Amino acid sequence: MRGTNDWRCRVAAILAAVVGLILMLGGGGHLSAILETRAGKPFDYRFVSLLTTSGILMFPGVVAITTSYWLWQGRTWAYVACLVSASALMLYLGLLIYMKAQVPATATDAGDEVYVMSGLVVAYLVVTLSVFLWLHGGRTRRPFAG
Repeated sequence: MRGTNDWRCRVAAILAAVVGLILMLGGGGHLSAILETRAGKPFDYRFVSLLTTSGILMFPGVVAITTSYWLWQGRTWAYVACLVSASALMLYLGLLIYMKAQVPATATDAGDEVYVMSGLVVAYLVVTLSVFLWLHGGRTRRPFAG
């Protein structure tokens, strides 16, 4: 099987585990900060929105960590799962960056960590997509002979 024990797959798997851990820590940190600052305040839509952000950070982290074994082996489904979850996270982070650029700094609590996480996720996406394309580079579609 192409990809098994290849250094590219190993790099993608190790990067997925590291990025997954960072995303889990970031989501956990966000969750603890939200719970701390919102303690004693009524449950409202903003609180739910902020809790959702923690999940949005943690879910791709969980996917990356749990699929790293199969990334190492070059399994297509693992690469697709990581690419889809990280792309959804990147879309969300892109919206946050756009929002930060459109509103005054006092209108949002989103800090510079948005840029750090975005850079990390972009690097992760580039490496994962590169290895995925390398794994499937030798395969061509054959027309249906009917």
